[in-house]
Amino acid sequence: MMARRGWWLGAAATIFCALLATLVTASPLSSIWTRPLTVVVATADAVLLYAFAARQFERPVIGWAAAVLLLLTPAHAYFVRTGSPRVLLPVPLLLGCALLLTAHQRELREAARRARGRTLAARAIVGGAIGLCGISLALLIVPMGSVRSVAWQRAATVADWFWTFFLPSNLFVKAEPLPSCGLFLLVAAVPMAVGVYTLVKAALEDPLGLSAESLIVLVGSLAAPFGAAVTGVPPLITRALIVLPLGVLLSVSGSLVMWHQWGLAGRVVLVALALGGAAQAYLCLQCSPSGLP
Repeated sequence: MMARRGWWLGAAATIFCALLATLVTASPLSSIWTRPLTVVVATADAVLLYAFAARQFERPVIGWAAAVLLLLTPAHAYFVRTGSPRVLLPVPLLLGCALLLTAHQRELREAARRARGRTLAARAIVGGAIGLCGISLALLIVPMGSVRSVAWQRAATVADWFWTFFLPSNLFVKAEPLPSCGLFLLVAAVPMAVGVYTLVKAALEDPLGLSAESLIVLVGSLAAPFGAAVTGVPPLITRALIVLPLGVLLSVSGSLVMWHQWGLAGRVVLVALALGGAAQAYLCLQCSPSGLP
């Protein structure tokens, strides 16, 4: 179990880094005070991802690293810089739902050791909260009128948009509407690929043994772009920004595999990728515009 002191220190460090990153990415710097909702949403993104990653990997420092990586992700920094809280808002909603789902799974595991009445009450409370978050997220990013307007003839177009979203050039090189970067830092491609391979391998070997966190990452990474493709036209990222924390979790998972299983070579590669990522994040920030296209 994580020590309470370590958990709270990590949370405080995450909040500090989120506020600092929001101030640094604001354009101009003073304009951030006129957009308090952007500050709140961006900080909530980082704190909730910290909590989810710290729970998944059982180490607060890993949660803090995941939160910082999210703040440095070009797509997230772009929408913070341009003051787009509506685009950012699905991220904390998704992470809130994910935290509730994982808590509910742990509750189910301990159900046999509790009184039936207390278990049912806890399930009702958690289930109701999950339902409210899920409905809010659906209404926010999937307008029902848009769903009704989709015809079967568009299936080929939707499929093309969906697969185009996962092209490496879109994920790591150049994505609309970002000016000069992909959705993720280019250096994240290697640990993310390792994380995807590890997760898919585990799912094929033991589907029933997947943790709730792994299942959320696997399903969410595919569902978000598909929903965005069905309900509108590109750029999909404005409706599928929830893939960012999931991609970050894949990168963190892959990084841990490289650090612990690849020996000295893996650690040298990770250090080089970290330095390159910091340089790319700085360059992307310098190229970011001051307003939405």
